[in-house]
Amino acid sequence: SKGAKGETDAYTRTTITDIRRQDDRNFSVSTTSELLDQDKNPITSEPMTADATVTDGVVGFNPASMAGQLTEGMVISGDFFFLPDNITTGDTLPDYRITINISGLNTSNDNTGISVIGQEEVAVSGRNLDCYVIEWTSSVAAMGFKTSMKQKAWYARGIGMVKQESYSPTGAAVSTYELVELNY
Repeated sequence: SKGAKGETDAYTRTTITDIRRQDDRNFSVSTTSELLDQDKNPITSEPMTADATVTDGVVGFNPASMAGQLTEGMVISGDFFFLPDNITTGDTLPDYRITINISGLNTSNDNTGISVIGQEEVAVSGRNLDCYVIEWTSSVAAMGFKTSMKQKAWYARGIGMVKQESYSPTGAAVSTYELVELNY
């Protein structure tokens, strides 16, 4: 990820650990992710696991699949994020909410106004990937404080999210996530 000054300050190494396939439009994928510092050394002692499913060509990510992995006792709940395989520019996607409870302290993240705003190429590992660009507002409430940020993400078919940018309410860049390497 990149901070507000555009300098890389952290990495995430995500590995596909299992694919359970019924057919081309129905399968599930399990991954592990390691948080790494700017020198690509692990920050956490154990990788986090996550699960996604594809049902009739619609990708669904279950936020609860990551519960308890960053902090013991953490409970993550909420709606699935769905991304159909037949999206086109101009489509709107369902809003969703994620709630995190750590020892009785609740944080909610409402993701609203999700729309497909266009298509762009993103270069990863020397390859240009055709991506759909999705934009939305992420509103977080925790301990009486609320904040909202604009989010923009680039999704490549068959790969998933390859880039994400977050912007403050004034439009200033806050952070950037970029896929930097594909090993297939």
